[in-house]
Amino acid sequence: MLLKNLYSFSESTLLALTLVGETFNQAIEGQIAVGNVIKNRVKYWRKSYQDIILQQNDSGIFQFTCWMDKGEWLFNIWKGVSILNEYEREVLRQIFYVAEGVCGNRILSNVKRSDHYHTNWIRPWWGMKMKKIVTIGEHTFLESDRVR
Repeated sequence: MLLKNLYSFSESTLLALTLVGETFNQAIEGQIAVGNVIKNRVKYWRKSYQDIILQQNDSGIFQFTCWMDKGEWLFNIWKGVSILNEYEREVLRQIFYVAEGVCGNRILSNVKRSDHYHTNWIRPWWGMKMKKIVTIGEHTFLESDRVR
């Protein structure tokens, strides 16, 4: 998978694939929450969805870990190559619906101004000084100084 190919995806498709990688096993509330964190970054950091989702550090590590360890699988889902059972296809339809709703401002945020999140079983150093907003499913949502 080439990174430049991902920049050609629509905002909602790229958001949906990121939500598949980050929230596939979560309830719709968690999918909406992560989608809105990304939307908040787009709004407050004044960048595109592509720039936020595909951001890498100097070592080439993606901001969203799903693009590091599930990138090929996500690309194959988009191409229709992955074999999914009926339940997985239904989750995929739901996630694409959520992504289109978040990008189109048709789904309200359930994380206020949160611009970060992490899984509940870790305590990252970067989140220590952030304001905790809410916990939904497997993620804790935080607000950084960048949005205050």
